Amino acid sequence: MNRREFLDLLSRKVLVMDGGLATLLLADKTPGPGFCPEVFLLESMDEVVAVHARYARSGADLLLTNTFGGNRIRLQAAGLADRLEAINRTGVEAARRAGGTRCLVAADVGPTGLYRKGKRRPPSGKVREVFREQAASLLSGKPDLFALETFADPKEIGLALEAIREISDLPVVAMMTFAGGTTALGFDAIQCREACLAAGADVVGANCSMGAKSVLEALKAMASGNGGPLAAEPNAGLPRWFGGRRRYQEDPSVLVRYAPRYVREGARLIGGCCGTTPAHISALKRALV
Repeated sequence: MNRREFLDLLSRKVLVMDGGLATLLLADKTPGPGFCPEVFLLESMDEVVAVHARYARSGADLLLTNTFGGNRIRLQAAGLADRLEAINRTGVEAARRAGGTRCLVAADVGPTGLYRKGKRRPPSGKVREVFREQAASLLSGKPDLFALETFADPKEIGLALEAIREISDLPVVAMMTFAGGTTALGFDAIQCREACLAAGADVVGANCSMGAKSVLEALKAMASGNGGPLAAEPNAGLPRWFGGRRRYQEDPSVLVRYAPRYVREGARLIGGCCGTTPAHISALKRALV
């Protein structure tokens, strides 16, 4: 699917994305420091396929790969940098196996973790190469598109987009995360939207954040003066600890309540982030049909 075909598809229907992946993979596990969910692709790929399949059965039109932390910076911290190519290629293959021909597969790319408040930005060339390396590995698995998510700095997501555009003309969805109207690094939604579009994104939007309401606020800002399609992928609220386990506060009814508001603001891709489950996606699908 090329970029024009993807945008034409979005003009005809709202696509439902999947929900939280890592939060389901880790639901009954207590990972130690430095653990990254991408290791499941090497040690228990069937578990990853099973989670993808649950979302496919729940009505997701698009599955995001388990490669959010599949860049060299994050994998080095987990001692997995030498498996970078295998992790990213297998991530695409796992989603494809679960979704078959019914679901689109989005190669998922997250931030490096190098952009922090009060810290100097790393060299652009180094960051661009980190993303180019991951994008090339993801392409070896033959995804349908790319999905960038949970970025907080428009400079970093811009470099990721530039890196992808150097080697691919696949559609790209670029999402950033907000709290109180800005990202954690102080950038507002319009700044983020403009940086993403200028660097080659086909769809911009908001993900994770503080739940359904905060994503709606970001979408409203992004929709101002912009007629392009948007993406919304809220988490299930902020987690709290009960009985030694992390619990998310927003049940499927919250996502269902906000979905029509997302559509009114221009969202053509809607799914869930941390803490959302197949039940959230099933309810969302029913609400949008």
